[in-house]
Amino acid sequence: EILNLNSKNYYIVHRLDKETSGLMIIAKNRFYAKKFSEMFKLREIKKRYLVIVNGKIKKNKGELYTKEDLNGKDVVSKLYFEVISKRNNFSYLEVDLITGRKHQIRKQLSEIGHPVVGDTKYGDKKNKVSLCLLSYEIEFVYKSKIKKYKANIPKNFKTYLEKFF
Repeated sequence: EILNLNSKNYYIVHRLDKETSGLMIIAKNRFYAKKFSEMFKLREIKKRYLVIVNGKIKKNKGELYTKEDLNGKDVVSKLYFEVISKRNNFSYLEVDLITGRKHQIRKQLSEIGHPVVGDTKYGDKKNKVSLCLLSYEIEFVYKSKIKKYKANIPKNFKTYLEKFF
């Protein structure tokens, strides 16, 4: 459902990086905001992303895992990726985000030498395009039923897919 956020009080349950497009969960009241926030903390909500990165990733699937010290606390970041396509020195990936840290997908892919296309902050200096990172799918169980929502691929993302693949 597309909401007019000016018409009522809505509660943003999680965040996306500023340049990332796609799905978000927005609650209509505090009760559900709290409920969905708790589901995120317990990792009961699965988030999938579509990503175009620079270079051809060697493995067709894998796990990226980092551990860092933030203010004296060990913080773990984890994601799984699977290659959809490789062509013209680019890779098109589906990413299952496990932990959801700030800029996590962008940082971790850059750390392995494959920055997200359009991500000047984490290493893409050559492609002057918008960020090729889409929050594509959200899945969770609600009232014993699996709820799965998929975003339409935006026009600019489709343009890059056609250009690179």
